[in-house]
Amino acid sequence: MKSSSVVLLLMVLFVISVNLYAQEAKKDSPSSENQASSKEEQAVTEKPNQEIVSDNVVKNEIEAFEQDRGLALFPESKNFWIRNSLKNSIAYESNIFLSDQDRQDDGIYTIDFSSNLVYKTGHFLLDFSAGINYQDYFEENSLDTILPWEKLRMKYEDKGWYMVLEEKISRYNVVRNNQLNGRFDWNQYWGNFIFGLDSERWFLEISTSENYVDYRKLLGDYQVYGQTYTAGYKIDRKLDLTAEYGWNIIDYREAFYLPDKLRKQRDTWEHIFIVGAKLKLLRNLLGSAKAGFSSRHGKLYPYFYLNLNWELSPRLTTKWEGIISTIPSFFDDFQLGYHAKIGIQYLLTRQLMANLSASVEYTTSDRIDNSIRYMANAALTYRIFKGFDVVASYQGDFFRTDNPSGNYIDHKLMATLNIVF
Repeated sequence: MKSSSVVLLLMVLFVISVNLYAQEAKKDSPSSENQASSKEEQAVTEKPNQEIVSDNVVKNEIEAFEQDRGLALFPESKNFWIRNSLKNSIAYESNIFLSDQDRQDDGIYTIDFSSNLVYKTGHFLLDFSAGINYQDYFEENSLDTILPWEKLRMKYEDKGWYMVLEEKISRYNVVRNNQLNGRFDWNQYWGNFIFGLDSERWFLEISTSENYVDYRKLLGDYQVYGQTYTAGYKIDRKLDLTAEYGWNIIDYREAFYLPDKLRKQRDTWEHIFIVGAKLKLLRNLLGSAKAGFSSRHGKLYPYFYLNLNWELSPRLTTKWEGIISTIPSFFDDFQLGYHAKIGIQYLLTRQLMANLSASVEYTTSDRIDNSIRYMANAALTYRIFKGFDVVASYQGDFFRTDNPSGNYIDHKLMATLNIVF
């Protein structure tokens, strides 16, 4: 019954797409193409950090492909636009419960709608996105779920100062860490407010943030809130140096693994000291690095962050990332995590984009099992015509811990029709 409804939906979407394509073909003309290209060139010149990316042709070409507004059914101008996306996907997953001891495969139908609204003036930027994701498992109906989310970013800047407000609310259905593996819905809220002073050489910034994790049906919720103070010096257009101090309070609201006599000690302080640099190493190589340490319970933990964006050719870019940091755990303890990732984007033609990524993450703690996780992702996007993409993707997930009962291997193949309007 479910498979027939999926086929019917895809047939309806195909008929609609053919009709829209015919209408677009009538509207297309050389003059309209020239106007579109001039709008793209104008958008490029208005990007922030122009001194860094003005000659960054590769990034702009890839962004133009990914952020294309498709059918553009809503009114737009250089200061305001709306971009909507409707994705219909069919997937096969080899291990839906993420457990080697209870391995079961299934098919999944997903419909995902998202909308992005952007409004900007000379001093103000509003960027709001929201969406909803519905997943329907063909056999295991207990895993059917609805996952809403929203994200907001507002910025106001004037000569010598700026303010930024960011927040995000999301629901997820996969948990992967040292204590929990499997699928169940959980919520996360993240918010951040930044006030900064900026001059020709110096800049100062105060950031106040909050992060709340709610596991809904399970105990284990925690909340993190704190502040970061950053001072920076601009040596030239290619190099910025920074120094940071931050503090956080981690409130283990439901640390259910703790004995009752220890659950009263819920608040934990963290102090962070970091120095960093952001530089343009070569014409097509941008990088940033941070190093320091955090102090928790009288112990020192290392902190390290490295990010490199390297453009190898006019249509090929790579991103490298490495992180060493601590993560709260249910034991009123901290996992020390080591994370490395590489990503590749290749614009093969004007209509075909390839995305590849691979990552590894190792976490360790004094009280719980160590774990290591490998992930690989590959996606090929073909633009049938403006506003209609077909995507074929693969995701591999390999998770191992000191406790074999938590191990799993999962493979996921997906085909997606994406309509942008």
